[in-house]
Amino acid sequence: MDITAAFEAVFGGSNPSARTTQERQAHAGVFTFGQRIVKKPFLCDGGQALMKGVRMSKVLSFIFASAFVIVACNHSGASAIRPVDAARPPAELRSPEALSSAIAGTGVVTPAPIPSVGAFRPEACPSGMVEINGDYCPELKETCLEWMAPDDHFRCKRFAKSECRGVTVRQRYCIDGYEYPNKPGQVPMVMVLWGQAQELCREQGKRLCSAREWTFACQGPNWLPYPYGSERESNACRIDLGGKEPRWADAAAGGYGRTPSPLKGQACVNFSKPSGTYPACVSAFGVHDMTGNVDEWVSSDGSPNGASWLKGGWWGNLRNRCGSEATTTGHDKSYSGIQVGFRCCSDVTR
Repeated sequence: MDITAAFEAVFGGSNPSARTTQERQAHAGVFTFGQRIVKKPFLCDGGQALMKGVRMSKVLSFIFASAFVIVACNHSGASAIRPVDAARPPAELRSPEALSSAIAGTGVVTPAPIPSVGAFRPEACPSGMVEINGDYCPELKETCLEWMAPDDHFRCKRFAKSECRGVTVRQRYCIDGYEYPNKPGQVPMVMVLWGQAQELCREQGKRLCSAREWTFACQGPNWLPYPYGSERESNACRIDLGGKEPRWADAAAGGYGRTPSPLKGQACVNFSKPSGTYPACVSAFGVHDMTGNVDEWVSSDGSPNGASWLKGGWWGNLRNRCGSEATTTGHDKSYSGIQVGFRCCSDVTR
């Protein structure tokens, strides 16, 4: 039995004209309380609101009608309304795993989680290169507080804090993380001419670093004299190996590697080490082996027509520091040696 049939059974069947005014109001959902008329929609709640609006003579009949209404609501599939704490789901669904398990098999399609924007952000530099981004100081004053020895005013043991005495220049570019071929665990390429270094970089879509690019990548954002700080550490990088200068020697001579010479039975001894051998020899930007190991070709102004300069020094008792005053400018483009290598730079890709 539906709701309408229940009311018709109480209030006079299908003859609306035979009903009293109060009956018709009750049928329409209008209830009289004293002199006040209130309209309220009917709900499947047992008919309690209706009992206040009917005549006392109909109370027993209405109780029977209410029973029919409850049966009709339950038969139609309506469930009892219970208070729910919306902020606290049932215990069996309080974990993502439990919720996923509950949803599985219901046919409900849940959207995949949206990854963060950073997950789609393209890298600024090609693989194996490090992004350099910061303010470079072209006029940096570096003051040595203590030399390695009283008669050695070539290698500084301890520097004062660097002072920028000019206007800084914003720099953003990419540089190889290691000396060419830019592979940790591999010995750097040496005996290379300046022009050959340019061409090898160009083949990879890169260029030979400018002196300024190389210097800033070594100094880091705090303009340090050494990649690792202001005090020289002989064990931090491949430096201060006095008496092991590049030289021609018998093929059986010591050294890490040898480069054959045109003279039969002789070789040039190479005391460099594979890239990344010294973990502490890394700048604040994350660039390895900037000082020591092998000297590195740069272009004075970053162009193919720039002057051929060398930066960083090799494994001997040399300056082996980052600053512009530690640049070797006396070798032309026809020079090469067992201690001479290079690394490449490029523009950022975004």
